[in-house]
Amino acid sequence: MIGRLLQEDEARREQQAKSGFSWDGPRFASRFERRRLCFLSNLLTVLLQFDVQPTIRGRDAREIYVRVGDSPIAMSVDATIKLRPRGRAAAKDPDREPMAIEIEIARWQHGEAEERLFWCDDATGKVERQLREIAIAIVWAGERQLRKGRQFFYEMDCRSYQHALEQEHQRREAAEQRERDRLAQAEADRVARLLAQVSAHQQADQIRHYVQQVNDTPSAVESRAFNGDRKAWAAWALAIADQIDPLKPGGES
Repeated sequence: MIGRLLQEDEARREQQAKSGFSWDGPRFASRFERRRLCFLSNLLTVLLQFDVQPTIRGRDAREIYVRVGDSPIAMSVDATIKLRPRGRAAAKDPDREPMAIEIEIARWQHGEAEERLFWCDDATGKVERQLREIAIAIVWAGERQLRKGRQFFYEMDCRSYQHALEQEHQRREAAEQRERDRLAQAEADRVARLLAQVSAHQQADQIRHYVQQVNDTPSAVESRAFNGDRKAWAAWALAIADQIDPLKPGGES
């Protein structure tokens, strides 16, 4: 992978030498870039022993990812001042710029604390001296990221399961409440019908009693106590009584 980058860079150098144009000249010709690629090559060689798969992209090979199992790890290898600029001054000679490597462990949840691992040239030596430690830390970061991912999905499954339980509980409660309401309404309708039947029977008896009193009272005045012919009116009134009386066959039900 690093060899391919150097071959492409050499092709750019040759093309530039032929054409004289510098718009797409070598990208890794400086001493610092050579050191960076050499460090990357050695680091990736060690990581391959742990079955870690690398990917390098970007114009200047600065988009670096390694996959530890199913966990992709973002990694940056660059000048220390570019990765951690605060409180640092650029070296007078860019080729002597201290180098650093930073690893970011992905966050799985909103608000989760950021986790980064960082190594750089310091008074004790250069990052190359820490190569194996860095490789082990990258593998650990992949395992850490994998555990975080599994924990995240486990908690998400637990929340989904709890949510489903709550929804089922609410559904059952709502169904039970609807059934209670249905039974209560059915009972209320039954009572109302009973009261209506009692009222209809009482009204029918009242009509019969009234007709009997009209018939027994010769002095009952037409148009005041009854309408029209007394006998015809009495027959009609008794028919109405039978019609509304629930105890009579053919009456209102």
